[in-house]
Amino acid sequence: MKILYVEDHPAQSDIMKQMLEFSGCEVILAHSGEEGIEKARVEQPDVILMDLRMPGMGGIEAVKHLKADSMVSHIPVMVISAWTTRRNREEALEAGAAKFIAKPVDTRRLLEEIENLLSAS
Repeated sequence: MKILYVEDHPAQSDIMKQMLEFSGCEVILAHSGEEGIEKARVEQPDVILMDLRMPGMGGIEAVKHLKADSMVSHIPVMVISAWTTRRNREEALEAGAAKFIAKPVDTRRLLEEIENLLSAS
């Protein structure tokens, strides 16, 4: 399974990458919303994990761009954030995210959610 993880904090990116790779996933990292959109178009991942708060283009805006782009609109996006207010959850889902998961993330639960998402599509 190929996963694109869009996260602006390098330490967080590295930890998630190691956990997912240990579980047998191929992980591509992007460190901004803009880079995430670009890598999604090139890499065509199975799923995109998107942080919410990033400098420049944030996660909500990036999800909107991804869902409006016919090259990548079919790829499910899961927003992963420590900013878990009801408003943030609603905005993420309205933008086109398939799921919102709160940080810190349990790797086993995350992989189950990804599997559920991919089997439903």
